[in-house]
Amino acid sequence: MKRLILMRHGKSSWKHPLPDRERPLKKRGIRGAEAMGKYLRATDRLPDRILSSDARRALETAHRFAEAAGIAAERIVVVPELYDSDPDTIREVISRHGQDAGTVMVVAHNPGISELAYRLSGEAACEWMPTAAAAILTLDEECEGKIDRSCIEEVECITPTELGVRKKKKGK
Repeated sequence: MKRLILMRHGKSSWKHPLPDRERPLKKRGIRGAEAMGKYLRATDRLPDRILSSDARRALETAHRFAEAAGIAAERIVVVPELYDSDPDTIREVISRHGQDAGTVMVVAHNPGISELAYRLSGEAACEWMPTAAAAILTLDEECEGKIDRSCIEEVECITPTELGVRKKKKGK
């Protein structure tokens, strides 16, 4: 693996009383996922495989991202352990499902996804990622699948706001 992309799911809706795993994306969450997909396509850093939590909002994020990026939905792998996971669990999932891919993306939840992004990057911008934000980590090829801070060569933490996605004003 030469690149790891850690993405928090898009902004979800609390409008209806649903179990947490069933909450859908809000329009802003859709826009954020799509903006990130377009951005990574434009910067030629698309994932070969997307590992997603089985929560509806995470899966919708993965699918909206993939569609905007021009990636086949077959590249999305649903991994139930990513729901409400800690950084060590996310690392284990990456090791099990992503080592044979050049670029792996994980779509999961806070606090685990942000904690892992921060542990690996040391970047304050990755410490608490807002919804649909991504930490793009380029790995040293000599580390041969090792996922730790010493193997990170380059870091970019990017948010939907930085890509022009804004919260819509009420009534508009």
